[in-house]
Amino acid sequence: MAVEVRFRGLRGSIQKVPFDDLHGTGSYAGGGLRVRLEGATLGGRLALRAATVRPADDPAAARIDGQLRLTDVDLARGWRQLRFRPRSGRPRGRLGGRFDFSLTGPPWQLEGRGQASLQQVRWRGGELVRQASAGLKLDNDVLQIHDIDARLAGGRLKGTLAVPLGSGKSGSVDIVLRRARGRRL
Repeated sequence: MAVEVRFRGLRGSIQKVPFDDLHGTGSYAGGGLRVRLEGATLGGRLALRAATVRPADDPAAARIDGQLRLTDVDLARGWRQLRFRPRSGRPRGRLGGRFDFSLTGPPWQLEGRGQASLQQVRWRGGELVRQASAGLKLDNDVLQIHDIDARLAGGRLKGTLAVPLGSGKSGSVDIVLRRARGRRL
C-alpha cells in the first residue's frame, strides 16, 4: 500500500515557535514514512526532511533520520516569542543552520550533528558580532556547541559549551575572548 498527502498554507506553533505557510508532502510506502516540509518562521525559513528507517538486521528497532534547516531567522523575534526580556535589551541579528538527526526508539532518543551561524548581531545600538559559526552535537540530552568562532567587540571569541537539556545535569563552558574592546561589551 502506498499513500501520499500534499498540503499547503498550514499555520501553527511547536514549543511556542510559530510557523506560517507550511507546505510539503508526507508519504507512506513499503512500511516507511517520508516527510518534506518547508515554511516560514520568525522572519526566516525552515525546511524539514525526515524518513523512517528499519534496519534489516533488527526490523523492530525503528528510527527516524532527518535534517532541519533554518535560514535567515530573526533573533529579536525569537527572543520576543520565547518571552526573553533581558534588562539590557534583546540582541538583534540573523540565525541560520543545519541539523542532521536520528530519533531512535523506543525509548525515542534524539541525537544529531550540525552547524549554526549568526550574522549581523547588534546589541544596545552597536554591532556586537558580524559573523559567528559553531558546530552542534546532541547526544544523551546534552547539546554541545563546539568550535565556536566569532568576531566579538573587535576581538575574537573561541570556545565550547555543553548545555544539558534534562534536569539534574550539569553543563560546561570553555571560552576564550582575546583583544575585545571593553566599551563594546
